[in-house]
Amino acid sequence: MLDIRIDGLSADLMPGTIVVLERFNPLFDFDQVRGSLVYGFELPITPTNRRLLGFFDHNQAPKVNREFRCEKYVHGQLLEQGVVTIREEKTDSVSLFFTQNLNEIFGDYQQLPLSQIDFGTVPASTITALAGP
Repeated sequence: MLDIRIDGLSADLMPGTIVVLERFNPLFDFDQVRGSLVYGFELPITPTNRRLLGFFDHNQAPKVNREFRCEKYVHGQLLEQGVVTIREEKTDSVSLFFTQNLNEIFGDYQQLPLSQIDFGTVPASTITALAGP
């Protein structure tokens, strides 16, 4: 039994929903640190899913690339957690993709260039003492 939770609440799933867990290696993605991308899946457009995804299909809802916290459970066991983003809105469903948000491990520094981070200074005497005679 597959259970997909968005912001802690169970989403309605389409009958026979399958989630593929094949992953790609993000090693050479230099734009951002994303983590493992898992192939997308679709959710039916139901009142529950519309509410969980911020009423994405309403004309007055802000159209931003919002990320939603997501957990996947299989038979009650947490399989993985990360975020989902809306990829495409269809007539009767919404297509999402899931990724682990590893970029958040850098906290406040994730958007700063290295040249702007204050790493502090080390006195030269400490360096020479560590290097030895």
